[in-house]
Amino acid sequence: MTFSFFKWLTLSLILSAGPVLAQAPASATPDPADAKKPKEGFVRFWNMLPKAAGELSLVYDSAGETTTLLSAAPNNYYAGYTPIKPGRYALRMVRSADPKTSLKTFDLILRANVYVTFYAHVVDGAMAVEMLDDTYDRTKADTGSLTIRHLYPGVKVTVHSDTDPTVQALEFGEVKKLDGLPLKTIFFQMEASLPDGQVKKWATEVNFSGCRHASLLLIQDPYGRFRPRASPDGQTEFTAPVE
Repeated sequence: MTFSFFKWLTLSLILSAGPVLAQAPASATPDPADAKKPKEGFVRFWNMLPKAAGELSLVYDSAGETTTLLSAAPNNYYAGYTPIKPGRYALRMVRSADPKTSLKTFDLILRANVYVTFYAHVVDGAMAVEMLDDTYDRTKADTGSLTIRHLYPGVKVTVHSDTDPTVQALEFGEVKKLDGLPLKTIFFQMEASLPDGQVKKWATEVNFSGCRHASLLLIQDPYGRFRPRASPDGQTEFTAPVE
């Protein structure tokens, strides 16, 4: 499946997003150790567009100046959270090669101990950019939660785990959320049916005793190979994936 990315990126409307208030759960119990730490929010940027779309950047929307906050090349699934000083930020999403042209704008009010993901992906053949609040109250998260995002064009993927025999079958662009997972290490197996008839398998594990919320990204690497990745949401404590 091939997209004419330069065409739709050029023709994309310049969209505006209203103010988004990202804040920690009001009922969260403070950790005494946190009092000694700098108060920061955390932001990451996932560019899940195919290679032809090029690098994207989040820049500060300041008069006469272009200062980059975060940049991401296509299939940037390794991007972790960057600590940012709390405050209100006017941000623009641009192509790194054309920083004067806004693809989308964001008004972010970032609180301390809040985790935010900017997420660029393809929806119905066009680019979509979302701002997601990944923050959750760990003291109330008594089960694990996994968000599965299918980002491999033209491929059907199935996912199942060693704790649940149910097979999740996903088409490109589909998102499924699995809640109520036990707080332990869970082994996930994936199988992709490629357009040429090949079947590729992959496996990874997520330790929900450390990371209560996580994302499973069903993607291809820059060489077009099936390479799913798991990532913690809302914190950095995590077990590395099985290769």
